[in-house]
Amino acid sequence: MLFLSGDDVLAALSCEAAMGAVAEAMRRQEIGAYRMPERTAIEGAAQGSCLLLMPCQTESSLATKLVTVFPGNAEKRLPLIDGIVSLFDARTGQLQALLDGKALTARRTGAVSGLAIRYLSDPEARTLGLVGVGAQAIEQLRHAAAVRPLERVYLFSCSREECETFATRFAEEFPQICFEVVSSAGALLDASQIVLTATTARSPVLPDDSGRYRGKLCIAIGSFESDVREYPDAVFAHLEGVWVDTINACKESGELRIPLATGRVCIEEIETLGAHMQRAAAATVLGERTRFFKSVGMGLFDLCAAEVAVAAAREAGLGERLGEE
Repeated sequence: MLFLSGDDVLAALSCEAAMGAVAEAMRRQEIGAYRMPERTAIEGAAQGSCLLLMPCQTESSLATKLVTVFPGNAEKRLPLIDGIVSLFDARTGQLQALLDGKALTARRTGAVSGLAIRYLSDPEARTLGLVGVGAQAIEQLRHAAAVRPLERVYLFSCSREECETFATRFAEEFPQICFEVVSSAGALLDASQIVLTATTARSPVLPDDSGRYRGKLCIAIGSFESDVREYPDAVFAHLEGVWVDTINACKESGELRIPLATGRVCIEEIETLGAHMQRAAAATVLGERTRFFKSVGMGLFDLCAAEVAVAAAREAGLGERLGEE
């Protein structure tokens, strides 16, 4: 049995490989080539915390992700997300691998956003705004840069110091990008063609001013509870469309559950990214409308990403073999 640490996962699963794995998962989702019960959430001792259980099955593999989400860990300088992914052979039931859940979750979530940017953003987009500069933002940046030749990245969070540290850290990895820390979420919104939120906020972090969202792709990553959202109603005022990684996002996250309940969005305006990808060969010019994408994740993404990571790790000799003489 193979164990892949966080570093092993990132070394084995490149951004392009991760996007390929997630694209395959989305294809399977569209044709129903998987079995997956709804994920189970168990409340943790800390406020707003939980343990998530996410099992999934395909004809080749069984996988389960156990992941904790503890928003208050930011104050303790601990990871917000921790966990592990187990991968079994579906034909024999043998445990094939254990993978670090933090790294796999971050990379496959970045891959989901990367595909959204590839298929939904303006092909000429050169600017990205990141609201929130925690662990999730790292892979969001890497995948955005993998699909668009970004020139400027605007950063905003409740800590200017954290933004400056993030910019310094990634200036060397992305020398072609100019990083700029801005003074407000509104300034970031105005300057960015692609806006991406990856925060632990429980209420909107961007201005409720509809005109400022025109011509932008807006991506929401952080909210996964039914009463939590990162964007205000204004983002839906000039919609071209709404896309989701899984239709469960409509009830799992307040990002869509709330505007659906109030009539700001109609269910007919919402489509899975996988369905869009089956039709569209490439992104189209955005114009003056707004495109909105919401991701909540699903166990099928973890399963497909884990399969690709394990295969690549075995070929490259990565990881540690456990329980073998």
